[in-house]
Amino acid sequence: MNGNRAIWKDTLVIGFAMFAVFFGAGNLIFPPQIGFATGTEWGWRCSG
Repeated sequence: MNGNRAIWKDTLVIGFAMFAVFFGAGNLIFPPQIGFATGTEWGWRCSG
């Protein structure tokens, strides 16, 4: 029974770590900030 609890805990910790890597604050803050900084020239900024 104790081994099953360790697997559950490891899975939870790894899940939170992967969530932090892929959906961390940088992925939520910087794209809107870059879009806001482009202003009306968003077409030129996106193409290259």
